[in-house]
Amino acid sequence: MTSSSRPGDAQSFIINDNGRIVTNRSLDFETLSRIVLTVNVSDGTYSSAATVTVTIRDFNDNSPQFYPPGVLRISPAEGTGERVVIGSVFANDTDASSNSLVAYRLLADNSTQDADKFFSVDAQSGNIVTRRRLEYHNDSYIFELLIVAEDFGFVRMSAGKQVIITIIDINDNSPVFEQDFYYFNLTEGASSQTMVGAVMATDADTGSGSQVVYRLVTSSSASLFAVDLQTGLITTNGSIDRELSMQYVLTIRAADLGNPPLSSTATVIIYIVDINDSPPYFDPDLSGNRYYIADKTPAGTSIVTSGALDVDIEQDLFYSLLVTPVVELAGGGGFLPGTGLNIFSIDN
Repeated sequence: MTSSSRPGDAQSFIINDNGRIVTNRSLDFETLSRIVLTVNVSDGTYSSAATVTVTIRDFNDNSPQFYPPGVLRISPAEGTGERVVIGSVFANDTDASSNSLVAYRLLADNSTQDADKFFSVDAQSGNIVTRRRLEYHNDSYIFELLIVAEDFGFVRMSAGKQVIITIIDINDNSPVFEQDFYYFNLTEGASSQTMVGAVMATDADTGSGSQVVYRLVTSSSASLFAVDLQTGLITTNGSIDRELSMQYVLTIRAADLGNPPLSSTATVIIYIVDINDSPPYFDPDLSGNRYYIADKTPAGTSIVTSGALDVDIEQDLFYSLLVTPVVELAGGGGFLPGTGLNIFSIDN
């Protein structure tokens, strides 16, 4: 008995004396599904040959196999929308007919973070599809899925594949200041590099998108102050005079280092606390003026009134006669020095 299929295939069978063909070893459909044998019979003088075709019927003895093997890792970007294919799996079954057909499903009980609420797998294609828009959160950006490939044999066989989905954070959050308005007091006369106060902003993104730098928005007041790029500390660039301005309004921008960078602003109002650094002055100035009064003018008569001003705030002014006046006598009688304090007084 010989085989016309492949050399050695005839050894899979033996034929006994009564012409019955039986298997000599285990047959594998996946290796060879059809064997053509030539059977020779002879009586010693004459011989004859017959062709026998043996068809191997498939048995569902192979599980589906995923290709490539191992863990599948997928990294979709945050913001990926609903019903988007982010990856796929493929499994092959070497059996035949319905035994080779494969269907995919997500095994929710073996998945983390309620992955089945965010992802699904197409039963026929193996495509992994989003079920909702993907968001990055610190406590839920890695999902572990178990996808099962199952054949359609009478006794179904299956295999599983682990899929790890890591959502990549994108820079979609602007820095947020702790407050929209900051109020600080600064004493007038403060020297350069005096600390005024600090602002702070945080960013909910990760990586470079969470790193924040601070800058002063250009304005007429910006040249008088500086803000530290990293810490948000505000300092003076020079001496501050309240008489020039009682308050300063700054705009500070916080920008992240994401691509593209996002930013937000906060308003800083700095009140200048006055110190007594300006002398009072008379308005009008009475210096050098002469005033004449009639003889026997009654005591308590007002001779002249003048007010004094002080550019500092909340300063009480006190008046006094510091220099002894010189009194000129009527009728050209000359001057009477040293007696003014006994004759005149000033209301305080």
